[in-house]
Amino acid sequence: GIKTHVVRPMISPVFRNNDYPKKLLINVVSRLQDDINRIVKPFYWKYPVYKWVSFRDLRGVTQEVFSDALRDGAITIKSRLGLKQEAEVISPDMNIAEIYKTKEHINVIISDESQFFTPEQIDQLRFIVDNYNIPVLCFGLRTDFLTHMFPGSLRLMELADSITEIKTVCRCGSKATVNARIDPTGKIVTEGSQVLLGDNDNYIAMCHRCWKKTIAEQSK
Repeated sequence: GIKTHVVRPMISPVFRNNDYPKKLLINVVSRLQDDINRIVKPFYWKYPVYKWVSFRDLRGVTQEVFSDALRDGAITIKSRLGLKQEAEVISPDMNIAEIYKTKEHINVIISDESQFFTPEQIDQLRFIVDNYNIPVLCFGLRTDFLTHMFPGSLRLMELADSITEIKTVCRCGSKATVNARIDPTGKIVTEGSQVLLGDNDNYIAMCHRCWKKTIAEQSK
């Protein structure tokens, strides 16, 4: 007869499951940087809920770092050709047009959370499009938690060549148009600062009817 020996696969103990929820983080295993331009736009188009998502490159890291990234991240993307691009944080006092002049080999500008740009910065992006023939893709919210337009979003809508709405759905099934802010007790917030960074979990997409109805009910 034929003798067989079963060899069980050995999985390092560093590759263990998480005991806490995944972060909105995309892990990337790749070689080239240019592929980022081919995936970011359709990604945010298809998955608008991940507006706070971050990309993390896993090239050349240790096994421990790699395993930690797999546990933390919501998705891992592997690219034969490569995928990586560092992002630059833009503060309100920065001139985007001047920053662009210091860069080399830029084929496209992709911006997330564009509602936080100042109107002047939106003008600077328009300047880049008009004078350097560089496409600019901006993703962001139209209105705040009180349905008031962000100044940056207003200027962007005034200057954009095209606008595509990424539709989300309220829990009732209707189109969501309000980005409602929720306090720690689960109630809708009706006052406060327009900008509240880093609290993605404190917002929920609602239709205007449900938003007003919930506010009325919680005030009884």
